[in-house]
Amino acid sequence: MPLVDGVERLGVLAVRTAWLDGVRMRRSRVPAHLFAMLITSKRAYSDWLAARTRTATMRLPAEMLRAFLPPRTIGSSRCVSTAVLEPAYGIAGDAFDHSVVKNILHTMILDAMRDDLTAGLTTSVAMAAARNARRSGADLADVVGSVDQALAQWLPDSFCTGVLCRLDAETGALRWVNCGHPHRC
Repeated sequence: MPLVDGVERLGVLAVRTAWLDGVRMRRSRVPAHLFAMLITSKRAYSDWLAARTRTATMRLPAEMLRAFLPPRTIGSSRCVSTAVLEPAYGIAGDAFDHSVVKNILHTMILDAMRDDLTAGLTTSVAMAAARNARRSGADLADVVGSVDQALAQWLPDSFCTGVLCRLDAETGALRWVNCGHPHRC
C-alpha cells in the first residue's frame, strides 16, 4: 500500500495476504495512512528515520541544506510540484523550494558558487530571503531584490544563481525570473 501524506509519496507498506478483496484493501489503507502520518510527524525531530534511510555518509553542506528543504512533493487540487537533488549526499550550494498558496505555485531553484560549506550558507541565506519576501507578498522582482540585498549584507563575496517561478494554477499564467552569474569586470 502506498504511504502518502497529502501528495507527498513516502514509500510503500508491504501487506501479505492469501487473497486480496475490497475489504482487505480498505483495511490495509488504514495502517498505511497511520504509518504515513507517523513518519511525517516524527521525521521533523527524530534522527531515527534519517539514519535508517541513508545509504552513505552525508557531507556537512548537504546535511545543512537538507534541513531547510521543503517536502519533495507538494500540491493542491490544481497542481503538484516534485523536486529532488542529485547527488543526494554530495550537494553543497544546490537547493529547491516550492510552495502553494491559493492555487499559486511558487518554485525556486538555486545554485551557489563553489562546492563547500560557504555554498550551503549562501544558498540558505538566499532561500531564507526569498521565502521572507514571498511570504510578505512581494512580487518576483522584489523577491530577487531581497535575495541580492541579503547576500550583499551577509555574504558579500558569494553569489547564487537561480530561477524563480510563479504559476497561477487556475489561469495557467507563468511568470519567471532567471538570475544568472554577475558580470565580471
